[in-house]
Amino acid sequence: MTIKNKTSDYVRYYISSRELEATAALKATRMHWSVENYLHWILDVVFKEEQLQARAGLAGEKLAVIRQWILNMLKQNKSRSLSMANKSRLCCLNEDYLFESMALFNK
Repeated sequence: MTIKNKTSDYVRYYISSRELEATAALKATRMHWSVENYLHWILDVVFKEEQLQARAGLAGEKLAVIRQWILNMLKQNKSRSLSMANKSRLCCLNEDYLFESMALFNK
């Protein structure tokens, strides 16, 4: 990695059940992290997950599951061309949209 004419090398280790060439391993890890980063970015931006302070018992884990369920529910509703944040907001403001989203998810 080169930043402002300073070059650094990093060694990373991965565990895989497959034997991969270096280029295939790089592609697989990039695909994994792009999905992972996209999911966490949405959860952080839409649900402000990093700001939440639920730490008692299993509350944090349970709330994370609920947020992911809601995110999946909102992704299923394609009736309006809205951002995920606006879909979330609209569910709070419009009961019909909320029920529509829930009904589409349960099909």
